[in-house]
Amino acid sequence: LPKGTVKASARFSSLAWSEMVTQKAAFPLGVIAGGMETGVVNIWDPAKIITSDGVSSSQIGQVQRHQGPVKGLAFNPHSDNSHLLASGAADNEVYIMTLERPEQPTVFSPGDANASKHTAEVTCLGWNSQVSHILASGSLNGSVMVWDIKQSKPWCELKDPGRGVISAVAWNPDEGLHIITASEDDSRPVLRYWDLRSSTTSPLAELVG
Repeated sequence: LPKGTVKASARFSSLAWSEMVTQKAAFPLGVIAGGMETGVVNIWDPAKIITSDGVSSSQIGQVQRHQGPVKGLAFNPHSDNSHLLASGAADNEVYIMTLERPEQPTVFSPGDANASKHTAEVTCLGWNSQVSHILASGSLNGSVMVWDIKQSKPWCELKDPGRGVISAVAWNPDEGLHIITASEDDSRPVLRYWDLRSSTTSPLAELVG
């Protein structure tokens, strides 16, 4: 049986968990982020979930910036940045949330006002395995934006030739310039393997299901 349960006021559309390495004393079990269909991102302390009887005492923060269902959440996998949470939603937006103080999250966009942005619903997110300030986000129209958070702009854009929905992105755990994108196309489901050093227009290989 589960030790603790959270009941939310809206349906979940995405979920993520971070160890919060930099704040291990305050959050021994890390923090949980839940993306809701209302566009809200709620933050919970799992240590309090185990010992509490409801959502009110275990919820420690909330962000309401998205105007549509939150389709993707991803915590930064690098220890020094494990407090950074990326979110993407049906409003075509990507946001970065700084949870050093989960009760008062700071929210910013990965690109400035002049940067290119998604023109369709954001479907998935993935932080780079080697470089902590690089983030990839996939969308409904086959575009994958690779963001350089330090420069506040996209580093490059990858496009599915058939404009198929990008259902997932995954970085090579050992090579920071290699990424796989998954196309959600029932007639031709395909994984595209990109080497960003050689090309951002032609994948290195395609794996067809």
